[in-house]
Amino acid sequence: MRAYGEFAERFGFNELRAGWDLGGRGLAMRLCDANHSWDHKGIGKLIPDHLAQGLLGMPCGAPDMIGGGQYLDFDEDRIDPEVFVRHAQVAALCPMMQFSAAPWRLLDDEHAEAVLAATNVRAEYQQHIVELAQQWLETGDPIMRPLAYEFPDQGLEGVTDSFMLGDQLLVAPVLERGATQRSVRLPAGTWVDEHGIEHVGGTTVIVDVNLRSIPRFERTA
Repeated sequence: MRAYGEFAERFGFNELRAGWDLGGRGLAMRLCDANHSWDHKGIGKLIPDHLAQGLLGMPCGAPDMIGGGQYLDFDEDRIDPEVFVRHAQVAALCPMMQFSAAPWRLLDDEHAEAVLAATNVRAEYQQHIVELAQQWLETGDPIMRPLAYEFPDQGLEGVTDSFMLGDQLLVAPVLERGATQRSVRLPAGTWVDEHGIEHVGGTTVIVDVNLRSIPRFERTA
């Protein structure tokens, strides 16, 4: 596996799904196949696994192909359009966003448009992600970071359903079926959400969400 990774590193564009002893190298490492599901084998694994990958020195990757990498799950009768949308929203602010199944072929208009909205959110932050990748080359800091990485000693070590994109932006994707609200642990400080509403940190806040929501908070103080 190490030899294969070293070979892949010769190419300016690469993507691996498995590796060994490859931390710190210029490789894109996609997560192992996720199920098309809400549990810890599906959407529930995307953030914690990606955070672990970044801490191991492999920050550039995709939280699997959107909708899940198990191709047998994409039987027309088994598709959960909300799973597809929420997976896209997790991926939108990860280092890479990768589709295998075309949303316009699988989804109705409402859900396909929600996926398109997620890609538009990514476009807003694309340059920021590129800058964080450059920062990793210089400092070794992951692109996606656990909250406790930036805010130690605040009891945030167990938070695995949200992440920091760099040191200023907290991202808390919706991970539950049919959710209309989302609870978010905010570290100490002052935070402004995507609607311009200010929140005092050091507590848990409840935000309203809909099918297009990707809750995110920028640290202002």
